[in-house]
Amino acid sequence: MKLLHLVTLCILLSFNAAAQRNILNGIIYFPADSVISATDTLGVEMPQKNKPVRLVSNPYTARQKIKEKIEPQIIDSLVLWNRTAPSLTHALEYIHPYGWCWLLDRGAHISIYNYSPKGYYIGGNGGMWAKNKSVILVKKGNTFHRFTKTFKLANNKFRERLAALVADDPVLVKMILQSSFLREKTLRMLSLYSPAI
Repeated sequence: MKLLHLVTLCILLSFNAAAQRNILNGIIYFPADSVISATDTLGVEMPQKNKPVRLVSNPYTARQKIKEKIEPQIIDSLVLWNRTAPSLTHALEYIHPYGWCWLLDRGAHISIYNYSPKGYYIGGNGGMWAKNKSVILVKKGNTFHRFTKTFKLANNKFRERLAALVADDPVLVKMILQSSFLREKTLRMLSLYSPAI
């Protein structure tokens, strides 16, 4: 009976450790078109800041251990998901000097990222959220524009700043100036940017 309790405790502790570390299924993409697929006997620990990506062997078991650490600079992107919700995937990219950023939206000319210094978490339902405070980064060309307090409603000053960023797309400018969304949702509209040629 004591042995049964001990085995049960070990299993619960290993599941708890995996949950705290947020070990996920995923695919790691490299610039040279090679990939590492982490499913079943291999998992990916959710990365944060400028830390390496850690591959975990035997996830969700008492035998789990760090198999490999991959420096973020050699990774093109990550796609991660919780094994309980495989259809809900989330992409992350490493952006210097910030670190691991969650790709929220990508258009033909603008990409929108969330950066959280404390990292991210993917729950059992597949949803992903940033831990603690985060900022939104908008990449246009090779320039990043940083936006804070994105949980607030967009005001005129904020809308005008976004409109100036896409001034050569009059249709999008009009949509932004007429919007009444939270700042994060308004920022995601930038992925529609299609400059007049």
